[in-house]
This record gives sequence, C-alpha cells and structure tokens, in this order.
Amino acid sequence: MKNNLIFIFLIILNSYVFKAETDCTENKKINKRKIYFDMDGNIDDIVCLLLLLFFPNIELIGVAITPGDCDIPPALEVVSKILHKKGIRIPIASSNIKGINPFPQSFRDLTIKALVLPTFLNMEYTHENEVKMEASDHMYISAKKIYFETHEKISFLITGPPSTLVKSINDHPDLKEYIEEVIWMGGAINVMGNVPLSPFAEYNAFWDPPSVKKFIESGLHIKVFSLDSTNYVPIDKKFLSRLANISDKYDIANLANELYAISYFIDPQGKDTYYAWDSLATCYLGFNELVTFREEEVDVIINKSNKKEENQEGRIYIKKGTNDFIKIAEKMRSE
Repeated sequence: MKNNLIFIFLIILNSYVFKAETDCTENKKINKRKIYFDMDGNIDDIVCLLLLLFFPNIELIGVAITPGDCDIPPALEVVSKILHKKGIRIPIASSNIKGINPFPQSFRDLTIKALVLPTFLNMEYTHENEVKMEASDHMYISAKKIYFETHEKISFLITGPPSTLVKSINDHPDLKEYIEEVIWMGGAINVMGNVPLSPFAEYNAFWDPPSVKKFIESGLHIKVFSLDSTNYVPIDKKFLSRLANISDKYDIANLANELYAISYFIDPQGKDTYYAWDSLATCYLGFNELVTFREEEVDVIINKSNKKEENQEGRIYIKKGTNDFIKIAEKMRSE
C-alpha cells in the first residue's frame, strides 16, 4: 500500500510540477481556484509553494508566513527568492503571532540550512513581493477585495498552525463571509501524535491549542489532513531515489530532492520519521479525486497537565454533540 501511495505522489509531482509551463499554457481557460497560502516556512512548506505555483487550476493570491516551524527572516528569504526567480508577483506577509509551545529550534533551523543549498545561494534576494502589513490584516484585505471585485470566495491552505487566520477572524469577523473553505494540515485524530511532551498531539495543533479550538469552533468549512492520512506517505529513501532519477531533467525536482535530503531523518530503530505532511494537503488541491473525507464532530484539549504521561494538550478528538464539524482526510486511494 505504501509503495502505491508513494508512486501516486510521484505522479502528482511529475504531472503538475515538472510539466508546469506546458500545462499552464494549454490550460489558460481553466477556472482557477483562488488560494491564500498560510505556511510556517519549513522544508515541506517550501515544496508546497513549488507545487502551488505550477498547479494549472490554482491562482495563488498571497502567502503568509506564520512563525511556527520556522523563524521569519530565513523563511521570508526563501519564499522571496523563489517568487523572484520565477518572475511572479505575489504578496508575502509575515505574522507576528507567538505560539504557546514552540517548535524545537533544531526543526526551525532547517530553513536556515535550506538557504545554503546551491540552488538558493545562486538566487537573487529582493524584497519586491514582501508587504509590511501584518499577515492577519493582509489575509482579510485580500479576501474582501477579491470578493467585492469578482464575487468569488477564496480558500485558505494552511500548512502550519492556524493561529494567524484565527487572529484575522477575531479582528475582522466578516472575513468568514469571504472564505469558501480551509484546508489544514494538522492534528492526530485516531492515531498517536508526534509531540513528545503531549503524545496525542501533532505539532501544528500543539503550537497554539487555544487558537486551534477557536479555529475548529469558527463555523468555517474545514478539511483536515491529520497524521491519520499523512502517516501513509513517508518521504523515505525509496521515494527520494525515484525523485533523484528525474532531477537531472527537471530543476524543480532537483530542488525538491535537495530540500528533502536535509530534512531526512530516521529514528534509532531505523524507521523513517519524515512524511509528506504539508505536501499531501497541497496535492489535494491538484488531485482532489485521490482523497476522500469523513465528517466528524470534534473538540480540542487546551489545558496542560503537570504530569507528562497524562498531558494531552493540543489533542483533537472526536466528541459527539459539540456541533463543531470538520472533514478528516482518509488515506490516499491506491488504485
């Protein structure tokens, strides 16, 4: 099953990213879906940006950087360099949100390491796409402007904590009127989490549990790619090897391979510990027929226990009667 899923993921990359220029030229008449990308600037987020820029059915209208699994300056530089290299003018806004439970610094440092990859060292850094407006305000202004100009609602792809969007809604309640849906990578529903301090939680939910609870209770149409689905798509040596086989033909494949290489980890038992977390959620936007969802009522634990073995802070769990519904992605289809 896993090998089949990896193969599907590779097909997605090959079909939508590496043939991008041809596809975009041939599909100019496609009714593109307007996406605002809220990322937290780590390796998987960068790969997601590459995907979004070349999906022929997506119009990327803005990028927000939430300082979850990154520090803002290196993440801002990476995103700016990519957009400038491609000659694309898309606004990039930075968030000043602060989480309750920081990501480990060793995780956040991966973005700094990315900047010394040969590809990024040879890219010019300009600030032409960067906006001084706080990200939560930029989200609101962008969504409202598009709605009143085109009568279209936008969708948000969030591959980090949802805190910036929550702040935007708190400050501008009418924002919800301009949102079609939110696709979020986060949480662990019926599987164990990946946070040592709270074993049932996932990092994007653990960073700021109260905001996650407000997000779930917002009434937005939310589709969640939790560890329940991403656990089936490891970024392992077999996947990296197949990606390397086409890296000499496609620049973006080469960059994705470089990025995944510096984030590749195995645990003491030799098990791969890096997965297509954010990129699986992003691939849904290009290949939505590969994913099915189930709807559940859920709740979020926001209190911290002083006993480590009992701590469930940031856990998202099924709870009937909350009337807070989300759609949870199932594992990718293999046929």
